[in-house]
Amino acid sequence: MKTTRCRSSKLKGISGTEKTNTIDGCLLFSFIRHLISFVLVSSNSTSFALDEQRKLTKKRKMAKEILLVLASISCLLVASTAQPSHVVHIVGGAKGWFTPPNTTFYDEWAAKKKFTVGDKLMFLFHSSVYNIMQVTKEDFDNCDDRHVMNRWIIGPAFINLTQPGMHYYYDSIGLHCEAGQKLKINVTVGDHAMAASGAHVTTPKLIGLFGLFTYLAYLLFM
Repeated sequence: MKTTRCRSSKLKGISGTEKTNTIDGCLLFSFIRHLISFVLVSSNSTSFALDEQRKLTKKRKMAKEILLVLASISCLLVASTAQPSHVVHIVGGAKGWFTPPNTTFYDEWAAKKKFTVGDKLMFLFHSSVYNIMQVTKEDFDNCDDRHVMNRWIIGPAFINLTQPGMHYYYDSIGLHCEAGQKLKINVTVGDHAMAASGAHVTTPKLIGLFGLFTYLAYLLFM
């Protein structure tokens, strides 16, 4: 880089003595040139940081998908070895319980499943970000909370399906319900129906240590 040198002009005063007048314009030009160089370097650094952030976000998203799939597989394995006739349904599949891209996401997921008494619903979600409320059909249709039957605020949540009939669930945080984070299922009576009544949340131990640690790792990427 070439160095700009400022020259001084000499002016004679009325008394005949020489006075040195530094050219302020040259110094101003030098200051502006260095300021522009600084701005360009800062801009390049910011652009590089944004690119790195995008790459990191993409990697975190991929990691979340993988961990959710692993947690789902481990849950299915434990369920199949414990009681082959009962099914653990991972709500939303690999996506888990989240605000969906459309209002029919969970309807489409449930349409492919068969729910019977004795099965379990597995909700994978981040506590304080999402929750689950079991309500009546009227509340479900209107995203209302006048007749709340049960509530789960800590994930992961496991719900035993012990009663036949229609079951209605939705997320009550913000406008999640209006956005389509709601699930309705029809539970039928199978050969393995149990006489117990009500629904309750089981502990994460049901999915085994591998499933638990996998889900904890998933929470770190949320």
